[in-house]
Amino acid sequence: MKLFLFSVLFCFCLNTYSQKPFSVRMAESHAQDLSGGWDSSTGMLAYSIATLAEQYPEEKALYEVAKTYIDSLLLESGEIKDFQKGVMEQILPGKALLKFWQNESSENKNKYKKCADWLHSYLVMSYPRIKKNIGKTGFLHDDSYPNQMWLQDLYDGSSFYAQWLVKFDIKNRAAWSDIAVQFLLFQKQAHNEIMQLTYPYWSADPQNINSFWATKTGVYAGASQVYNGLSTGYLFAALIETMEDMPKNMAGYDQLKEYLNQIAKGVISWQDDTSGCWFQLINYDSSKTGDCGLSNYLESTASSLLTYGLLKGIRTGLLESEKYMPQAEKAYNGLISNFILEEDGKLTLKDATGNIGVGNSSSMDKDGTIEYYLCSPDAQKHDNDKRAISAFILASLEYEKIKK
Repeated sequence: MKLFLFSVLFCFCLNTYSQKPFSVRMAESHAQDLSGGWDSSTGMLAYSIATLAEQYPEEKALYEVAKTYIDSLLLESGEIKDFQKGVMEQILPGKALLKFWQNESSENKNKYKKCADWLHSYLVMSYPRIKKNIGKTGFLHDDSYPNQMWLQDLYDGSSFYAQWLVKFDIKNRAAWSDIAVQFLLFQKQAHNEIMQLTYPYWSADPQNINSFWATKTGVYAGASQVYNGLSTGYLFAALIETMEDMPKNMAGYDQLKEYLNQIAKGVISWQDDTSGCWFQLINYDSSKTGDCGLSNYLESTASSLLTYGLLKGIRTGLLESEKYMPQAEKAYNGLISNFILEEDGKLTLKDATGNIGVGNSSSMDKDGTIEYYLCSPDAQKHDNDKRAISAFILASLEYEKIKK
């Protein structure tokens, strides 16, 4: 009789777990990965879990794990422990600060705002920018990459900038214009309307040795020469998040909406018909191989970011539901069928690319070529990448909200 009762209880627990939404199951499987310092990957995971807790208030334990991680890195001065200046990836965890400020009781709010204010002030007043005569200038990827911008930085920095503004200074027209410039520089300098894609890296000084990878002359002077799905995903997610917050009467809104529509068309155009997902080299399929013999592959971070962008864009009214929902559903189902493994109740998210990017004069092996994307150690796929997990959680939350 006891064995029978245990079996019934065990089956009930398994069934209850399996009925939990994918966002919660993924967060439960990887909340223990919240460890280390103030870095963008772990910060993005904290942000995604804090976002989850807003949608599912009953998941208080997950919320506390994320908050404890962030709390361990905050200083009483309002600064951040071991913060690295001049590195755009260091801005992204500020999005988690804003979530905790929004959701904590009044006596706990101040420390999050104090640190978020410090981060915002540093970004706007002190972070290095392009030093070229091109009007308002963009934020550098990193101060060791002079006069260079990367699409990933729009998600890491400009999205935080917008989220801070909407909470604390929403009527600041100059600030919204500054944010718009970050995107519109890419649209002007690196967007290919025929391909419906934006080159992932751009240099305002393509002749400089640190920009050895850049196109030297012509329409796309300064742009890198190969598209990738990951950067496209960051651009798309950043545009959606920023425009959700940006008042429609601000300068640059209409131009950003035009750019968003261009990007959305490209996202759908390069979606793989069979899987519903996207390849690492977004405009090629698996028949593209490198000299090393490795093939282009469906990539989970890019696919999750692009799915998140589609679903969030539809939910917020930035994208037409009738036009994009079939592709968005196909994409989300593709995430589940192509990248999710389950063992002993824990979810694994597979096939994320490494820390891809172009180099500077001290890392000229990172040349941004097709061969680099297929054969370099940076580009080899691995499981349970924190950014991939975070993007999957965010995509799942949007899907679950729409389907509720």
